[in-house]
Amino acid sequence: MKRIFFYFRIFIVLLLLLIGVVATFLLPNVYYVPSEGAIRFLGEAPEVSTPGRMLAYISGAVVNPGVYEFSSGDRVGNLIELAGGLVAEADQAILQKDINLANLLSDGQHVYIPFVQEAGGASAEGNQGTVNLNTATIEELMSLPGVGESTAAKIQAARPFSQIEDLLNVPGIGEAKFTQLKDLVEV
Repeated sequence: MKRIFFYFRIFIVLLLLLIGVVATFLLPNVYYVPSEGAIRFLGEAPEVSTPGRMLAYISGAVVNPGVYEFSSGDRVGNLIELAGGLVAEADQAILQKDINLANLLSDGQHVYIPFVQEAGGASAEGNQGTVNLNTATIEELMSLPGVGESTAAKIQAARPFSQIEDLLNVPGIGEAKFTQLKDLVEV
């Protein structure tokens, strides 16, 4: 009885291996087609693109980041649309200011769409992307990288600032944090 069970287990293992080998060689490569037409999403970039076609990679605040194949003449706006559009957390101010949707795509191009929190809230300020240390609210100060509610309250308590370097006198802000903030603040 033990011998039959042993042979049965060997048979099952060999059968599973055979199924795995057959599945590996016989199943086609599957790709996702986000819209009608010849433009398609590729799970991985192919080794060589066909003549007259190009590949572009989009990442960041889009619904379906990935590699897309395009015909020559397609634009950045088309790439965003094919990636499913923007997510709610996309930084619209940076998108409108720094990303030209009408730019022609080039083969191998990477387009990155920033999230709101990556801009440190600076795009919402309107003053060349900086936060005024003397007038900012707690929420505006907290939009800066590395500044939480406690540090924002300490910054408010240390007002008025006559120069940006006065930020070094705020408890909890050292050289490293100052270096991170100095280009994002003004007095």
